[in-house]
Amino acid sequence: MNLTIQQKTENPFLGRSELMGVIQFEGATPSNTLVADTLAKNLNVDANVIVMRHVYTQFGEQIARFQAYKYDSIEARKNVEVMAPHEKKKLKEAKKEVKKE
Repeated sequence: MNLTIQQKTENPFLGRSELMGVIQFEGATPSNTLVADTLAKNLNVDANVIVMRHVYTQFGEQIARFQAYKYDSIEARKNVEVMAPHEKKKLKEAKKEVKKE
């Protein structure tokens, strides 16, 4: 998989960089976590500060465009990003199990 960043916009108010680029791959479209890990490796940052927004593909092509955010810190990510409903549900269930024990 070859990843190229084409556009990088700094957003100091939210403490992040907004990245857009192209991925060249073979086989199936790579998952968001795989793209985030590769992007983190290229930027020399922790994968926890990378948030993938979109991966756009064209039918039959081995090229995809992506949009991602690189936060300055994990705290900045927690302040801006909203927790997904399935993550909230898992957290709530984990709290219930702890109370039972």
